[in-house]
Amino acid sequence: MQILKNFATKAGVELSWEMSHLKDEFIRNIKETVGEDHVIGAVSGGVDSSVAALLMKEAIGDQFHAVMVDNGLLRL
Repeated sequence: MQILKNFATKAGVELSWEMSHLKDEFIRNIKETVGEDHVIGAVSGGVDSSVAALLMKEAIGDQFHAVMVDNGLLRL
């Protein structure tokens, strides 16, 4: 962990953010961006699309419509 901190510091990254605030920031940004519109999101079953779908659902509820995409790589 110290290696990552050293790298970020040398790269000029501000170390003031906290992971606990990141989720709230994403949800707020989604709400502001979407407004009253509806959103369709493709979910492949992987971690990235599943987390994105969860954040969308928490942010805009029934305005989010997930579509499962079978890319042939799903685990049984």
